[in-house]
Amino acid sequence: MTRPTFTDLVGDSEDFFTAHFRRRPAVRAGAVPAPQRLLAVADLDELLDLGAARAPHVQVLRGGVPVAGSSYTAPGGHADTAVADLVAPDRVHELFRSGATVCWTDLHTVRPALRDLAAELAATFAAPADVRAFLTPAGAPRTGLTHEVDVDQFLVQVAGAQRVRTWPRGRHAASTAELGTPEADVELRAGDVLYLPSDTSHTACAGDAVSLVVVVRVHPRTWAQLLGEVVAGIVADDPAFADVPRMDARSRAEQARALLHRVGLLEERLGDLDPVDEVHRLAAPAPRPRRGFLDTARVDTAHADSVFGRGPADLDFGATAGGSTELRLRLLGRDMVYRLPAELVGMLRELGSDGTVRAAELFPGAAESESVEMAKRLARMGILTRVH
Repeated sequence: MTRPTFTDLVGDSEDFFTAHFRRRPAVRAGAVPAPQRLLAVADLDELLDLGAARAPHVQVLRGGVPVAGSSYTAPGGHADTAVADLVAPDRVHELFRSGATVCWTDLHTVRPALRDLAAELAATFAAPADVRAFLTPAGAPRTGLTHEVDVDQFLVQVAGAQRVRTWPRGRHAASTAELGTPEADVELRAGDVLYLPSDTSHTACAGDAVSLVVVVRVHPRTWAQLLGEVVAGIVADDPAFADVPRMDARSRAEQARALLHRVGLLEERLGDLDPVDEVHRLAAPAPRPRRGFLDTARVDTAHADSVFGRGPADLDFGATAGGSTELRLRLLGRDMVYRLPAELVGMLRELGSDGTVRAAELFPGAAESESVEMAKRLARMGILTRVH
């Protein structure tokens, strides 16, 4: 199954941003076919039975209120190892059978399908996203009256059903009676998706079977946060802002003049800013995790028809002399300088960031076998990456 797209989750994206984003909930029935492919109840058993789960990555809740960790974590351990937060599966199962909800946090770090789902929403909102899952026994409340500020949530019902009641955004109270009539009262079944804007008070309760819901939490950035990032990007590496000021009580006039001067410098830098380029930078998705071991193993099996593109390293092309060109490579904060045949460096320059080349054609004028071996060598250095 390909990962659900943003359109799968919300329907028409223009309607979503116009009518629902940061305004009111949206429900989309049957948005995710076969949702158990994202996560199944059996997957949670496997994660728990590995014996390596720790609090707070696994939490137990009653009506949305956390249960004391000592109730479901292992006591003691080796003298030189702190394992007091190691989750005891039998205790978690016992609490679950007695009506408690079990919550897994940061599941996008251990489940590829959920990592892809989080990445889809992170790219859409140009904001961090994380994934949680809630497993609730039949008829039990998943959460009591609660709301989250500055976190938008997408609830994907995976198994069973749950009833979610919501009240208008920004309305808070100590009880549902004080809130009055809910704005929405919906029952989610497997495959349904519910969007909850930030600061939406809501309750949730499982139906007549075990309920499993995946919750993708997105943390959209405000204009204040975005402008802070713009300014930080300008001043971070600019020597004009690198001096450490004298800040004692006797130098207040000097500090004020220096501050005013740097405000003026900042205005100049902001005046030179290309807003289109800056928005593209702010909206750029976080780099996807690389399969480093697999990538390296695939390099070893490359052949003449294998296709390569530019790798993760930053390249600077230097001067050419005596048939070779200086190539400066920056990878993981380290700078390395190589001298390579000018024809080979010319091909790397032509590739750019998006081009590809057959391994047999990488090294102009060289034998096919030599060109293939050079492609492998450059891939191991991070200069190239094997595409297929």
